Amino acid sequence: MIRFLGVLFLLLPAVVYADSQFTLVSPTDGATVVVTPNQVLPVIMDVADTDTGLSAFYARQYVTSVTATPTCPPEANPCGNYVVQDGPVPPFTLRLGYEGAIAIIKFENAPLGFYTFNLSISINGCYTVAPNCPLPDSYQSSTKFTVQVVGRVGAQPNVLPEFAEGGGRFLTDILVVNNGSQPANFTISFFDDSGTPAALLFAGLGTLTTLTDTVPAFGTNTYEAGDISAPTRGGWGLIQADPSLTIQEVIRSHGSDGSYYEAAVPAYSGSTGFRLSFDATTFTPTGDPIYTGFAVANLDTKNSATVTCTARDFRGQVIPDAITIPMLNPSGHWADYLFPALTGARGTLDCTSTTQVAAIGLRFIGSNAFTSLPVVTK
Repeated sequence: MIRFLGVLFLLLPAVVYADSQFTLVSPTDGATVVVTPNQVLPVIMDVADTDTGLSAFYARQYVTSVTATPTCPPEANPCGNYVVQDGPVPPFTLRLGYEGAIAIIKFENAPLGFYTFNLSISINGCYTVAPNCPLPDSYQSSTKFTVQVVGRVGAQPNVLPEFAEGGGRFLTDILVVNNGSQPANFTISFFDDSGTPAALLFAGLGTLTTLTDTVPAFGTNTYEAGDISAPTRGGWGLIQADPSLTIQEVIRSHGSDGSYYEAAVPAYSGSTGFRLSFDATTFTPTGDPIYTGFAVANLDTKNSATVTCTARDFRGQVIPDAITIPMLNPSGHWADYLFPALTGARGTLDCTSTTQVAAIGLRFIGSNAFTSLPVVTK
């Protein structure tokens, strides 16, 4: 019979979909490890012969498979759509005198919740000095660990929840700042309301659905995206970037009064809920109506999102039937600012989603002046 001692190395990515560095943790039986919805978790095991206590060469020569069997929360159904095992990686020397085996667990847009893993190993041979070695040999360990998938674990923001172009008004500038002493790389993939790749016109670069570039050490790259003469269109961007980069947008509008207005859009991490304040009263100095809108992007590539928002006035009283958001396609997007039930009121919007989403608030005075309104993620 064989035994194994579980040791977990946790791969914490700087952004979702990006390479990162390992952080070592040593959970005991029943411990919980926290990851984000698109994280990679290598599981490293020490394999030994219980008859001799020897592990040298045992795993290196004879481990044929390592299996981590997950039990997923109800939201992750079917489980195989969200948790995938790669491997086993060829066995290796864990430390002097001990051999290890490794399985790679990938979380792919995993819903938030708790995932339990049981570990098993199959062996097709024994170390030559082992006195008793029934073959083939397999062992289902009582050792298990739990993984909690949460919205963020100090993750770098990886979503630009809104871009805008067209209508004779809108263009979007993308600003990428390198805070490090080495060149850094990034990729931004753009999606439209339906969740399909969005082709954007970039000044000097042509039409792209994905923007990829390198920023010099301590440098800044600026890109102008969109066609002001195209029909009005919005969408969102998914970022993959080295950790030294900060990425944000500025949406520019050419108002009917001839003035230019800008709204900053920071990058966000995904969450399953957000809050923002709203104002749907009148701007007294000009008599123009105030509008508060917002944009939402569905970060799930496989599942549609149902986003439900509750509006409350400044007293905390619910305003019924104030916000209705259509179901968002996988990787889909939605934005609006016209909510008649809110007219004359101030208060908060409290929104929850069945998938990971990112959002940004947009505030208008009349038909020209506008700015962004950051949301509070839950």
